[in-house]
Amino acid sequence: MKKVILIGAVSLSNKEDGVMQKFLSQAHAFDELGAQVDCIGYDRNSVVVSHYKNGRFQCEEIIAILKNIKSRRFSLWLGVRNYIKTQKYDLAYIRYPLIDFIVLRTLRSVRKSCSKVVIEIPSYSLEIKNITTIHKGLYILDHVLHNNCAKLVDKILYVGSKVDSIFGCVAEQIPNGLPEQIKQIPSTGYRFEGNRIVLICVSRMNFFHGYDRLLNGLAEHYKKKNDYVVDVVLVGDGFCRKEYERIVETNGLIEHVKFTGLLKGDALTDEYRNATIGISTLGLYRKGFTEASSLKTKEYLVRGLPFVYAGNEIGLDDSFPYALKMPNDASVISIDKIVDFANRIKVESAELVKEKMKAYAEEKYSWKRILQKACGEYLN
Repeated sequence: MKKVILIGAVSLSNKEDGVMQKFLSQAHAFDELGAQVDCIGYDRNSVVVSHYKNGRFQCEEIIAILKNIKSRRFSLWLGVRNYIKTQKYDLAYIRYPLIDFIVLRTLRSVRKSCSKVVIEIPSYSLEIKNITTIHKGLYILDHVLHNNCAKLVDKILYVGSKVDSIFGCVAEQIPNGLPEQIKQIPSTGYRFEGNRIVLICVSRMNFFHGYDRLLNGLAEHYKKKNDYVVDVVLVGDGFCRKEYERIVETNGLIEHVKFTGLLKGDALTDEYRNATIGISTLGLYRKGFTEASSLKTKEYLVRGLPFVYAGNEIGLDDSFPYALKMPNDASVISIDKIVDFANRIKVESAELVKEKMKAYAEEKYSWKRILQKACGEYLN
């Protein structure tokens, strides 16, 4: 049996953490591919080695103690370095940490103990601009040192615009896969009754979500005579909420836009059950991206809810009939196009659409499929 170790700055005891959910899903995928899987990450005030078994990580060994918050990064990579020197693995799968001197030394030890080394960059490209002063020094150091990866890493997997190599290493574009938690959520389908269309936006309302484009499009929709009532439900909270509220108030959209705040569980599912169309990220261009792989589109797929997005969604075919692609720029979102899209969907039953979308999600975005394609050669 092949041995795989996952390494990253991940809180293994926080089941709500998105990175932890991703690690757990990747561990599950490697397990399904027939490997024995270990993981190094944080567990409260320690750095631990955990073994994946029966759908969860089980702590096997404490390899470092976290004395304070400032020492977390150093303790993690020093702990990895000391532990890996005495081990042998067929594959090390590392979440990109930004390269400094301790990480570089650790990678050299990993290279000696592991037959193959793969790094995953969750969001590429790495740019120094728009980085906080606290972290800017680390990004600058990474920029100086990261080309040392070429001799230490067999492949870099990344989510971002297509490139042939990164830091002198072979690079392979991947989508974000389906977290195991997403697979468990209810498939709610879509609801389109009479002439009312409900658009649902679920996010932390960051600048790149771009819902201002949608709200400005809604304002244009109600300036002219039309046959459809289009309402927007904004679930979540965040930096841009005040701007969205201002657009709604200024354009007299209060009766057509609802802000729910943060929702979970049944309350969130109820909002999904009333929705016609899901809205994914509309402002990738604000991050300088043309391509991305949004977890929200995966959730819409699993729920069986047709959706709207902008830019290129990695792994999603442009011809996929239950997704509507919008321009990745500052233009106003056309509500007329969304109405036409909803009417095209309406010819199929919600149950049939739900089945097709969920099957597509499993085919395109299962971590087992993604990692088999990207790392299967290292597990044979």
